[in-house]
Amino acid sequence: MRFFAGPRLLVPGFLDHVVNKKAEIVRVYLPPDTNTLLSTMDHCLRSRHYVNVVVAGKQPQLTYLSMEEAVAHCTRGLGIWEWAGTTDGEPDVVLACCGDVPTLETLAAAKLLREHCPSSRSA
Repeated sequence: MRFFAGPRLLVPGFLDHVVNKKAEIVRVYLPPDTNTLLSTMDHCLRSRHYVNVVVAGKQPQLTYLSMEEAVAHCTRGLGIWEWAGTTDGEPDVVLACCGDVPTLETLAAAKLLREHCPSSRSA
């Protein structure tokens, strides 16, 4: 098992290069918070015969999901965070993201939508 870390690994074309490989070879993970990172690492350290790429920052991450919610989220591969959007009917706007910083920015965008466009329904 080899672990690679450092800023040189994530040069601009690195993720583009690895996502173009077959899914049977390379798996890329962009966990949105602390507990999903823990669940992702648990999965990666137990897996065999894959190249696992986990993208996470060096700074402390926020925690949006409980450990149980994070495991369920990672098991599904994606999720709808009901608490982050509105729940009344079909959405007018759907916001999607992956990774810690994009999640923070998307949650901020959802907040701005609720404040400045209260009649819209976002998911």
